[in-house]
Amino acid sequence: MRHLWKLPVTEAVRRTPAPVIAALILSAVLLAAANDLVSDPLQTRLIYAAAGLFFGAVIGETVRGTLLAILLGMLAAAALGFADRLFVAPVLLFGALAVGVLVAPVLGPKMDAVEAWRRLSRTTSAAGLALFGAGLVVAGVYSLELSAEALLGLDSNDLTRNLASPLAVGLLAPIVFLTLSARQAEGEDDRIAEVLGLVAQTFARLVLTPLLAIYAVVLAIYVVRIIVMWELPSNEIGWIVPLFGVTGALTYLATAAIATKGRLSRIFLSVWFPLTLVPVALFILALWIRIDAHGVTADRYYAILVAAWLGMNALAFTATGGRADVRLLPVTLLLVLALGAVGPWSLRPVVVHSQTARVLALLPEGDLGDRLRDMSAEARRPLCSAVEAVTSAGGLPALEARLGEEEPGIGTLCRSPFAPRREDVMINFSTGRNVVTVDGPSTIWGPVNLFARTDAADSEAGLALTVEDGVVRVTTPLGAEEFDLVPALEAWAAENEAAVERPTLRPLRRSARPASGAPIVLEANGIALWIMSVDLLVETDRARVRGGTVYVVLAEEVNAPAAPEAPLEAPNEMRRN
Repeated sequence: MRHLWKLPVTEAVRRTPAPVIAALILSAVLLAAANDLVSDPLQTRLIYAAAGLFFGAVIGETVRGTLLAILLGMLAAAALGFADRLFVAPVLLFGALAVGVLVAPVLGPKMDAVEAWRRLSRTTSAAGLALFGAGLVVAGVYSLELSAEALLGLDSNDLTRNLASPLAVGLLAPIVFLTLSARQAEGEDDRIAEVLGLVAQTFARLVLTPLLAIYAVVLAIYVVRIIVMWELPSNEIGWIVPLFGVTGALTYLATAAIATKGRLSRIFLSVWFPLTLVPVALFILALWIRIDAHGVTADRYYAILVAAWLGMNALAFTATGGRADVRLLPVTLLLVLALGAVGPWSLRPVVVHSQTARVLALLPEGDLGDRLRDMSAEARRPLCSAVEAVTSAGGLPALEARLGEEEPGIGTLCRSPFAPRREDVMINFSTGRNVVTVDGPSTIWGPVNLFARTDAADSEAGLALTVEDGVVRVTTPLGAEEFDLVPALEAWAAENEAAVERPTLRPLRRSARPASGAPIVLEANGIALWIMSVDLLVETDRARVRGGTVYVVLAEEVNAPAAPEAPLEAPNEMRRN
């Protein structure tokens, strides 16, 4: 920390005015967000835009100077701040800018692997130290806040969240990073960066290289198995190959910068990229099979970017016999992330186009609401998975406009297939308690829980109950009767007109549950259906029970349910009196 304490902050501020102003703006935005001065959607956009402004300014300042810093900063802020309108993938663009900050020092004239590694390690260590210092400040303020509250009873009003964290992350960390980067630009020695870089190289040489060799043997056996058994690659290859390839590429970057290489390091550098060609090809094959079957999702698009980065570097280094510039590894990573974030080939347009075509192919003809409601859960799953992918990419409004459907729309219907439409009415009834009263010999069966398609039975007593389209069919030893819930509940709703209201959900008219009341009893030929509670969705062409509780009572005479005395609370079983 003594090294950090001696940093020439004033000189760094003078040399990098544009990034410092961007850091001040970033800290102001974080302060406003921490103190809830802006609404949540705008809050996220402002944070993205301010971070993009700082990252773009740092990249421009490092590569060319203040003018480019201002230009790149403004472009990055606009792209991230208006990501939805510009159809930009903010996560990928944010990642590209962060990588760009680390890679910017190696852009420019040709340099050897040792110098490239030295600059990358110094920039990376500067970023790490800046974040570490900010974390220490936040932890220190938080400990003081807890101590003051515990020992002195002082209420700091969440000082850490509202003040310390925004200033530490938005201002202190950027200033420390800029100061360390300024020392690098001046060519001064940075012992911390050199030590960290040496540790990383040692770890790569002694640990990662042997592990990657074992990993390569396992993948070779897997490739032979695929060829011999003539089977397609499994899903596991989707994470095995990226982990193998990315770890190997970073190890290659560190090993290539070792001044005096041992035999194992020289072998690794000569065979690594040719060795990755077959696993990357298998990874691309497995990815293509899944895209052909299920379309492009965000996760599969990320996999495409990984495959593109690994594939282009494997081909470049193999074709040149390992003589390609090692800066190609970080620079191509930056380019792949940037291309994946912006343009007609980027994540959001590709995912929306692919999954929209899949939705249209999976939807049968007819009314959208009826189509989804009539489909089984298994049939809805791939359709709604595609809708979810379109939603995550920001393409749901365009999809719903293309389908020409009004509220609630396919997004709502996928979350709740039986969601009500504008003309539907939801009737909610509940007594508040389950009490059945009988007078004389009787059989009580219940409580029976109702769902959209209930099929309950007590085979020993010869009792059965089914529900379909709002009609309850009860089968007993006395015979079978059907009870239509719609007229009974509509009559109840009409008698309780004051309880009917229009709730927050606009397309739905809903009857409020009374605090307490008598159950609704439907009776025919000695068979009575006691309705304790029910949620009934009345559509234009049918009714659907979405939940409820009933009892079946077989008796010579069923009491009127107005004012029960000496009630019998029936358990979840048949009871005879």
